[in-house]
Amino acid sequence: MAERDDILESAAQLDNLGSDLSEVEQGFEPHPRHALVDDLACALEGRLQPVLVGEDGVGKGTVVRMLARAMARRDGSLARRTLHGKRIIQVTVPELFSGAIYSNQIEHKVARVAQNCRTERAVLFLDDLSLFLAGGGHDEEGELPGLLMPFLQRGDLRIIGATTPDGWMAIARRNPAFSRLLTPMTVPESSPEETAAVLLARIPDWERRYPVMLSTGALEEAMDLADRLYPWKRFPGKAVDLLEAALALRSAGCRRGGAVTASPPPPPLPRAVGRTDVAEAVRKLTGLPEFLLVPARPASRQTLGEHFRSHVLGQDHVVDALVERIQMIKVRLCAPRRPLGAFLFAGPTGVGKTLVARTLAGLLLGDERRLIRFDMSEFCTIDTVSRFIGENLTRRRTFGLVDAALAEPFPIVLLDEIEKAHRAIFDVLLQVLGDGRLTDESGRTAYFTNALILMTTNLGSDRRVIAHPQVAVDGREAEPRVREAIRRHFRPELLNRLTAVFSFRPLGARDISDVARREVRELGRRQGLVARSVDLRLSSAALDAVIRRGHSFELGVRAMQRAVDELVGVPVAQYLAEHPGVRRRELLVDVDPAMGCTGVRILASPASSSESVSPCVVPEEAASVR
Repeated sequence: MAERDDILESAAQLDNLGSDLSEVEQGFEPHPRHALVDDLACALEGRLQPVLVGEDGVGKGTVVRMLARAMARRDGSLARRTLHGKRIIQVTVPELFSGAIYSNQIEHKVARVAQNCRTERAVLFLDDLSLFLAGGGHDEEGELPGLLMPFLQRGDLRIIGATTPDGWMAIARRNPAFSRLLTPMTVPESSPEETAAVLLARIPDWERRYPVMLSTGALEEAMDLADRLYPWKRFPGKAVDLLEAALALRSAGCRRGGAVTASPPPPPLPRAVGRTDVAEAVRKLTGLPEFLLVPARPASRQTLGEHFRSHVLGQDHVVDALVERIQMIKVRLCAPRRPLGAFLFAGPTGVGKTLVARTLAGLLLGDERRLIRFDMSEFCTIDTVSRFIGENLTRRRTFGLVDAALAEPFPIVLLDEIEKAHRAIFDVLLQVLGDGRLTDESGRTAYFTNALILMTTNLGSDRRVIAHPQVAVDGREAEPRVREAIRRHFRPELLNRLTAVFSFRPLGARDISDVARREVRELGRRQGLVARSVDLRLSSAALDAVIRRGHSFELGVRAMQRAVDELVGVPVAQYLAEHPGVRRRELLVDVDPAMGCTGVRILASPASSSESVSPCVVPEEAASVR
């Protein structure tokens, strides 16, 4: 028992309790917002118990650290004379509970800490005060404020708290008596001028830790990119974090590029870091394309259009409009406080609506899988609206629209078959498309000012003429019917918030041929052929058979995908299953005139290991799909 008391006594000593803020980060002044430091000093001098209330990233902890160093240095410009020589000790919940097991031991330790603070003229800094209110998850939840209150009321213990606005509201709601002993002080987000001053003050420390020489342009670029990519975060924290990550990434890249030698390498020479270097580092961090982040990189209409047309066929009017929007995004001419674009893709199934969304995600995000897709048929009842927005509650957590915006710095959201959603979903979209923000029931707010919202619908496409391919081949005759169906289904205020409504057109004969070749190429890239180093080719007759089978105005490209699987995939799979030793060959798919179906044979094989082939006629010319 005596040993346990000794442990508690030792843990209650301030030198063992937490971090002395006057002894850390001596090398630089990270936060030039002296007015906040002066207000905090006045509160302490007036025997108040101040609590800094502000969002994450606004610099609450840095204000406290500045005051701690001013008090230790006896700096009269920031700390009053009565505060000179005092210490500020930062304490966490685990540190405050360490060494204590039972409730009476916790009470004894708190009393000893208060006595030591009074003796040594120290102030406790309780960061994230709402955690102390909950007891840090211990069984003694809610007991800690009750233990602190007598010492705060008598003035035997001085504290500085820090929390978010939501955290302060939780404290006031759960323990009003404890909150009345505290004095909230709002810490606002820093202005652009204050943020620039914060970054300039950190330059000596960054240049000491990394072999770089930071230019003013690099700081401006970091502020600009942080503002564009992380609208839900706060300055100056988001600019500091982004520049810190960029410098660490660049420093790691420089170390990997160096040669490995037996002798210790000489100290690296400082490297100049400018706007382009910061943008390149951010590109690696986010996966966004260089032309979108670096103003000096061109984004020509021809290059962007070729990328889309290599994937999307027969929808040139849609491609041209999206290219124009991407160029507006690059030069930052889109309307502020609204999404970068909101488009409704209308048309029959299988014409490329979802493919356009995936291609756009691949271009702007570097990976089609980063497209955030919602199947709106899952949100057809009123009780699914909260799930669509997103739930971040203890009893239930779901991935919704708020999570989508918080997960990506440049979210591209696809709402598939939007017409199947409940009407209340449209009210949610009104807020997203109009104000560019959305809040879930747990209080999280997501901003969509850096998002692209894409929606698809089949409205008006159920009566399309499909008997003759020559009828309405360009889709223009069906567009009025599609737009009328859209106008009848959606509210005018929703349609008025859309950037554009596109009517997708059925594919023409030339597009159908290109689709067939593309689908065969996709088949040739599947694991079973790549692992065997097998190249796939089609004869002209086989390609014509695939086109005839897969040409459907009603079913679109999906019918072509099934035709390729049936006429090409099935015979290739049968051949490889019967000849498991086939490696590094070219397989030709052709039509067997006798049986009227497709078959497979080896087009070229080493003489030493020839394989038997299925009986089929090989024409003089074969259509290569490699």
